[in-house]
This record gives sequence, C-alpha cells and structure tokens, in this order.
Amino acid sequence: RDKYRFYACLLRARFDENKNEKDMIKATMMLKAGEEEFWANQHPQPYIFPDSPGGTSYERYECYKV
Repeated sequence: RDKYRFYACLLRARFDENKNEKDMIKATMMLKAGEEEFWANQHPQPYIFPDSPGGTSYERYECYKV
C-alpha cells in the first residue's frame, strides 16, 4: 500500500503541475502522451465485471425485461 500511495501522489503531482495549461497544442500533446502511457501500463488481463460489456452475464436477462 505504501508503494501504491507513493506513486499515486507522484501521478497527482504531475496532474497538478499542468492543470492550468493555456496552450491548447501543448495540452493536446500531453493528453496524447498520457493516453499512450495509460495503454502501455494497462494490465494484460483486466478485470471485467460480469454485468459490464464483455462480461459473462452482460445482457443475460434482456429477454425478461418488459
């Protein structure tokens, strides 16, 4: 937990450094870099809730709805 909290604080600090960015080109580039970092660090087998799209019981009871 301590390790997670440390990295969570570092990530929050990165957001706070750039929260008032006025240059839209730079902000768009930071967004693109952040999305790439997110996809690169994503778990290879993410947890999917059963009722979520792609889950085992997604839309299972649709035929019973009125």
